Amino acid sequence: MVVSRLSDSPAPAFELLPEETPEETAGADIRLLRRVAAPEVLPFRQNRRGPAPEVIAQQVVVVCGPKGGVGKTFVACNLAAALAERSKLEVGLLDLDLAGGDAGLFLDLLEGPSLQDLLPSLKEGLSQEHLQGGLVIHRPTGARVLLSPARPELSEAFGLDEYQALLTAARREFQILIVDTPGAADNDLTYEALETATLILLVTTPDTASLRRCKVMIDLMKRLSLPVNERLRVILNLAGPAARVTPAGVQAFLGLKLLAVIGEDRKAIDASLFEGIPVVLSHRQHPASLSLMKVANEVCPIFLEPARPNRLARALAVRRRG
Repeated sequence: MVVSRLSDSPAPAFELLPEETPEETAGADIRLLRRVAAPEVLPFRQNRRGPAPEVIAQQVVVVCGPKGGVGKTFVACNLAAALAERSKLEVGLLDLDLAGGDAGLFLDLLEGPSLQDLLPSLKEGLSQEHLQGGLVIHRPTGARVLLSPARPELSEAFGLDEYQALLTAARREFQILIVDTPGAADNDLTYEALETATLILLVTTPDTASLRRCKVMIDLMKRLSLPVNERLRVILNLAGPAARVTPAGVQAFLGLKLLAVIGEDRKAIDASLFEGIPVVLSHRQHPASLSLMKVANEVCPIFLEPARPNRLARALAVRRRG
């Protein structure tokens, strides 16, 4: 129990408050840190012009990696935020890293329902109404998120049947669904997700272990008869001058062209994670944001081109310089 003093009482008095769970305490700690150190953030602006675009084809974008720590959740969350903000499509993010998902941390979604709340419905047949009850809305962009369970041990209750029911309902709900897969490349759910993907984003870092495992993953995808050349795109993360393998070397080793290269800038990326604001929103002109927008443009080129200044804006700029 937690003891709290009753400040309006004339004599010292106390009340017993319900004991917080470890998950609630951790979330409260993170929120406190963010309030103390939060910088001034400009309001998010929607860049949505004209009527909603026609959906040519529904997209299921699976973001995977050869191992944990390569930045796949960073890519998945920023991609979902960019697509939801810059288009009028219904964008969903499914955190399928059931034992250790961090999408809620990257998007500052520390409260609300998660996949564990959908588990009873998944066993009986998940309706759209039940699915909507498990979604958390990312207010700055409108993206809707299915968060991983708060407790890692609950991941054991999810099998292929539950995932298939979840994916079927999610594909009905969203026009673009981003799936963040488990950190371990050999997870059954990862390969189940790959088979349903319309686009596969393989995120890697330029270290030897990650590249070797990437090669193994690509070979396995080919053995599973997945259309690698048509659907697979590789993103190189944490690329920098200190890396022993250059982007050109990565392409040569994997036999695939890189869709995007994200540089190693720990300061901006760590600040984005600490604040719970995707870097595509907090640092829009940062090289990492521009690389991520290139990825978003691969998923959905509609309305993702940067807005050009109009004549009035150009005239005012010239006048100020003069």
